[in-house]
Amino acid sequence: ETPDDETLVEREAWLEATAKVPSSLPPLKVVGKVDRVDREDDGSLRVVDYKTGQAACERPYYKEELRKELRERALFQLRVYAWMLSRRDG
Repeated sequence: ETPDDETLVEREAWLEATAKVPSSLPPLKVVGKVDRVDREDDGSLRVVDYKTGQAACERPYYKEELRKELRERALFQLRVYAWMLSRRDG
């Protein structure tokens, strides 16, 4: 993939959001650094997380069960970034 710089919104942006938790606990502060945020033609944002080398979930010598778990972990990270962006940008 060669991202088009015309779609670039942010690069290496620190994000921060606070999640509400049960009242007996203080709010949970979540912080992360997203590699790139692009704006799609329809106005939506796309979160890009670059990895170094081959993604672990694509390594053929890992059992399928482990590859599936690693894919889910990567998706979880992207979902957290998307949540933080939505909290920041409204």
